[in-house]
Amino acid sequence: MTKILKAIYGSEKTPLKLGDLEIPCYVLEDGTRVFSGRGLQKAIGYESKSGQWMRSFCNMDGISIYMNAGDDSIINKLSSPIKFQRIDAGGSQSSANGYEVTLLVDICSAIIDANSAGVFKNEAIVHNADIIIRSVAKVGIIALVDEATGRIVRNH
Repeated sequence: MTKILKAIYGSEKTPLKLGDLEIPCYVLEDGTRVFSGRGLQKAIGYESKSGQWMRSFCNMDGISIYMNAGDDSIINKLSSPIKFQRIDAGGSQSSANGYEVTLLVDICSAIIDANSAGVFKNEAIVHNADIIIRSVAKVGIIALVDEATGRIVRNH
């Protein structure tokens, strides 16, 4: 039986904000940063009570080739969620399926690549993917410079 990790930080009330997008995020007790399945879907522009739509999306004609490449493919990662217990959550919704946060970048890159190849045309989803990639690129370059110059701030 797989251990269910506990979120030690994060909630639906403290989402990551990227442009107009808000994505609930969590830090688990082992340090893993995750989005829920619903959070991933919401980030790219699909609202659902279930976090299962993402797998169907990855297998759609046109985009599937960009989502299913290699052993470390997006679809393989979506098939192996990290079960976690949300802070202050109870009842039937106390646990969620989490996905390591960099998976969102992989998904967005695949969406943009499929759009560039002319095989994926959903403008709203492509727009959200573009917002996410641009937002994380800005934060990423700052973090890389901080690391290279020794200006690393650790909050533990």
